[in-house]
Amino acid sequence: MGLDNGIVLKIKDKEKFGGDRLPSWMPRADWEDEGNYPWEILYWRKCWNIRDVIFQHLKDNRIKTSEECEFDMPMSLEVFWNLCVKLEKCYTEKWWNEHNDSIWSWEEVDDSGNYKEQLMLACRLIGWLETKDPSSYEICFYDSY
Repeated sequence: MGLDNGIVLKIKDKEKFGGDRLPSWMPRADWEDEGNYPWEILYWRKCWNIRDVIFQHLKDNRIKTSEECEFDMPMSLEVFWNLCVKLEKCYTEKWWNEHNDSIWSWEEVDDSGNYKEQLMLACRLIGWLETKDPSSYEICFYDSY
């Protein structure tokens, strides 16, 4: 097994949300649409360094972590935005090498570009979600460690 973490968007009320589709610029796998799964916004595999940053951010914002709850850790859009700001600082060679508690080297992370690209899309998604009724959706961090 191993460590899988991510942040997902769950639609709680499709009518209030205005449907069940993401904007076309937000990637989504066909199998996710067919199974009505939450939308995965960000994903990390075996990145204990990122997990630590997220847990600390959640604790700083008085959000129960997986040590205190089952699986999903909901957060407000504002908490998510502030987390994205923190994550941007993590995606540098200096930070990654100083906090290298991951199976991935900085070169692998930087070469793939996936984390940075996902983060850019997440920031764009936040702007889009600001137009939605906050009671119609939920943003959650999941921890499958």
